[in-house]
Amino acid sequence: MPVPCFSSLSDALSAVCGSAALSSRAPVSGGDINRAYRLTVSETPFFLKANAPSLLPMFEAEAAGLSALEGTGTIGVP
Repeated sequence: MPVPCFSSLSDALSAVCGSAALSSRAPVSGGDINRAYRLTVSETPFFLKANAPSLLPMFEAEAAGLSALEGTGTIGVP
């Protein structure tokens, strides 16, 4: 499944949450490559990683790896 690339946070949230509104956004530390945030939408927490569109292949590879891990059924995967 391809990783979607959105032109804005608003577009991404609309695709995932419909008309629910973003109620908070806070930066999360610890990442070296991407910007990371904790979002809250209608009391549901989300983790967001963001970077330049040119790095989409990196996110696609990460999504494939997470899917493979999930397929093992041995650990919880986001």
